[in-house]
Amino acid sequence: IVIKRPDLIVLAHGNPKPFIERLRARKIPVFVLHPQKVADIPRSLRSLGRLTGHDKEAGASAFRFEKGVAEIVKRVGKRPT
Repeated sequence: IVIKRPDLIVLAHGNPKPFIERLRARKIPVFVLHPQKVADIPRSLRSLGRLTGHDKEAGASAFRFEKGVAEIVKRVGKRPT
């Protein structure tokens, strides 16, 4: 990873802290995603958009995701229990 000289490394929660600290010690920007519920996913998309300079695209993706989740909830909510 270090040899490639990335502008940003995106990791999912669960990567060992010492690994993340080694990357940061080498001045490599690291963003760790830690979504714990479905509602965290659009927030993560928007954050990545800000970090990468793609706010508009990320916002649109997050909106589509939220809309899709809302439609699923609407359909599932109509089913008899």
